[in-house]
Amino acid sequence: MGAGVSEFNLIEANYFHDGSIGPNLTSVRNSVFRNNIIGFYSRHGTSFWQETDNPKLGSANNLIEHNLFMGESSSHVLQPESVTSAAT
Repeated sequence: MGAGVSEFNLIEANYFHDGSIGPNLTSVRNSVFRNNIIGFYSRHGTSFWQETDNPKLGSANNLIEHNLFMGESSSHVLQPESVTSAAT
């Protein structure tokens, strides 16, 4: 999504599968991530994080509901980064 914030997205009813990394929701804010199926990535699953050291660009205030996260590696299936805030 590049440097900057993406807001008010509806990410719904998708099937993310069979890659090296899962959905990377860089600097996504005020968005809804629901009813998705996410699975089987060789490196890691879904991440909400910020691309820079600027905390104003972090992911925040996202609603994550009714998703199916599947994994087969030792890495995460869902990871809100510690520099982000307000993910529910």
